[in-house]
Amino acid sequence: MGTVVKEFGVVKMVNANQRWFFIRPDSGSDVFGHCSSTADGRAPAVGTRVAYELGERQGRVIATSVEVLP
Repeated sequence: MGTVVKEFGVVKMVNANQRWFFIRPDSGSDVFGHCSSTADGRAPAVGTRVAYELGERQGRVIATSVEVLP
């Protein structure tokens, strides 16, 4: 089994109607996230610090396993 690498960042923009959000990572380019990648199925609020894994969907990098940090 491979090692899981967590990335960290802050939610920059949310579209609750369409259930997606963007994360500004601590380093690198912004990352797309979808509400289906969160434990409660909702988008984190703008400004919320999150941890996530990077995945791929339709050839694009996305945030997966998004967790809100305290």
